[in-house]
Amino acid sequence: MGKNSAAAAMLIFCGPLVVGLPFAVLGTYASVAPLGFACFTIALYALGASLFLLAKTSLLRRGALVSFGSARMSPWNRRAYRAGYTLMMLGCLATALLLEAPGS
Repeated sequence: MGKNSAAAAMLIFCGPLVVGLPFAVLGTYASVAPLGFACFTIALYALGASLFLLAKTSLLRRGALVSFGSARMSPWNRRAYRAGYTLMMLGCLATALLLEAPGS
């Protein structure tokens, strides 16, 4: 078994555990303290949107009114753009957990 196939087998074996365990913990927190979890979700959205807008503002200053993706951004802005999108997507998942939590 080569390195690539061993890494793929490990990812297939441990992937659901690495992804599922945080969601199980967050789902429990959403059902126990829905108001605190809602604040956590709003914080994810706010931080993600601010990073996204910060990265997009750099392109607006350079005169690019319409842009798709992060190809024309500096490395720092590219990381901020991608981190912003990631945090906003995690906010969407946290909202789904909050809506599915019993008692909410």
